Amino acid sequence: MGNTGLGKMILHSTFNKNKRYQKELSDACLYGLDIPGYDVGWGAKCLNKKQSYRMIVCDSPFLGPRDINKIKHARVGLDHHLEGLGYFNNQDKPSDRAEMFMNLFDFKIKPYYYNDKGHILLVVDRSGLYKSLGYEPDVWIKDTIQSIRNYTDRDIEVRFKNTDVNFARSIKNDIIDLFNNVFVTIPDRMMDVYDDFKDYFCVVVFTSNLAVSAAINGCPVFVTNRNSWASRVGNNINNINEPKLIDRTQWLYNLSYSIWSFDEIANGTVAKHLNLKKD
Repeated sequence: MGNTGLGKMILHSTFNKNKRYQKELSDACLYGLDIPGYDVGWGAKCLNKKQSYRMIVCDSPFLGPRDINKIKHARVGLDHHLEGLGYFNNQDKPSDRAEMFMNLFDFKIKPYYYNDKGHILLVVDRSGLYKSLGYEPDVWIKDTIQSIRNYTDRDIEVRFKNTDVNFARSIKNDIIDLFNNVFVTIPDRMMDVYDDFKDYFCVVVFTSNLAVSAAINGCPVFVTNRNSWASRVGNNINNINEPKLIDRTQWLYNLSYSIWSFDEIANGTVAKHLNLKKD
């Protein structure tokens, strides 16, 4: 890769622990994305460094199994892992890849539901992501809860990532002391497209990919950062009592054109899709 080289590939720590995934993704990138003038990195981690060259960014796929031993796909784009800040060439796309993934992973877009007895799920992103986008995570949490409280006193579950336990513990008591009807959870694992969201009235996120799974499952989604992958199907918090039921069909078509198999990465399909050319 020019002067940068794939030896500098950066993988998310979760996937560094899985040698199979690390090797298969690295090999695929070596064969299919070894393009002069570009480097390959994993998600937000690679964006903390200043580059004078463009970055090919790999990240976890939205669709398919969460079990790292079964994942054989990755999200791939240029410059950033968020849709609003990166380039994925995924606008106004046909239905073919979405249909392929729905058959491959046995899921479908579920009808919207309205659970008036459910509570609000507020999903907290990894704390470092907020800072990389110019936000303080604790401020976002408190401001978002207050925004919700301007419209409803419905119970709120504040869910942290299971990889950010220290941050969660450091702020947990402050949240509970400041607001009524709020509780904090740190799950053993993150939810995915196969989970049931029907216990929730809605899901509120900053940029969390969990909003993608919630939207597919018919749970109303509220997104506070327009760069999120779910922003096109997300509501504004001032509509939290009457969420708009936004059509998700074209959104899923477009989303599917950001996710690629290791074989597609290796054989040059992704390089062609992203308008990259080898010398």
